[in-house]
Amino acid sequence: MAGIELALWDAIGKQAKLPLHQLLGGKVRDRIEYFGFVQGDTPAELAAHAAELARQGFKVLYVKVGRGNELDLAIVGAIRKAVGDKARLRLDANEAWDMLNARRMFEALKPFDPEFIEQPVPAPTGPEGLARLRAVTDIPIAADQTVYSAEDVYDIVRCRSADVIVLGMHETCGVLRFRKAAAVAEAAGLNICIHGIFETGITTSATNQVAATINNMDDGNQIMWQLLAEDIVTRPNLTPKEGALPISDLPGLGFELNPAAVKRAAEAYKRL
Repeated sequence: MAGIELALWDAIGKQAKLPLHQLLGGKVRDRIEYFGFVQGDTPAELAAHAAELARQGFKVLYVKVGRGNELDLAIVGAIRKAVGDKARLRLDANEAWDMLNARRMFEALKPFDPEFIEQPVPAPTGPEGLARLRAVTDIPIAADQTVYSAEDVYDIVRCRSADVIVLGMHETCGVLRFRKAAAVAEAAGLNICIHGIFETGITTSATNQVAATINNMDDGNQIMWQLLAEDIVTRPNLTPKEGALPISDLPGLGFELNPAAVKRAAEAYKRL
């Protein structure tokens, strides 16, 4: 559904010769800010990459935890030492902890000053599970796998389960429902943080357009196209500068495809 809806918005924008953000009423910001996604396996590798991302101007760094308690603490400690106070740290446990271990790890990670911990407990615990944990910690919590729709955002708000909502347009089934979910969060004073998936620059461009129109957009959003061996978008340049991308004024979703790269991707899909 999301793919079809995005394609239709792109066609409408190209026919009207207008970027999507104008079709949606106009932008409220000139750029979207992203986090630096720290890569590596060992604490040393992750700390080195974190330092490089901080030098590139990323103000927020995103780190996967849930790899084992001792390793998690070593990783976060090494990264905090490497970047000092030059960047804010966000941790994503990806549902790895049960409630007891989550409470233990929240306390152990407190000295490293995490800005929030994302989806620390399994999604089936629901908004109530996150709320139970939030009631006993002063480290903010971000809801991710618990939230897929505007209705889910409402449940998070109702239960006071989270401080940030992490959500993407593929999960909401497109542009209009994403904006609806953001409006529900805004009414409760919560920011929306863009959820990245294994995506091409099409999703990055589309989300850039829609996020430009949302008042309660976060300043450390997820971006994932850079993990591809090759992207299929030729314009605009989607490499963040100082951790941010400007809002594209190209018509439609604000991108142009690289036909040769699309062909190579199709061939790889058939082959693999």
